[in-house]
Amino acid sequence: MVETGEFPNRSEAIRSAVRDMLNEQTTDKRQRESTSKRGWAKV
Repeated sequence: MVETGEFPNRSEAIRSAVRDMLNEQTTDKRQRESTSKRGWAKV
């Protein structure tokens, strides 16, 4: 990715990959929390 000009250096490429991974984990965690908060229907 550095060679193609996508990132100026290897550190920036790694930083971006870590940022994406953390965002994905946060999104997954929020989705799990929102589904676990559903209550039972009152009858």
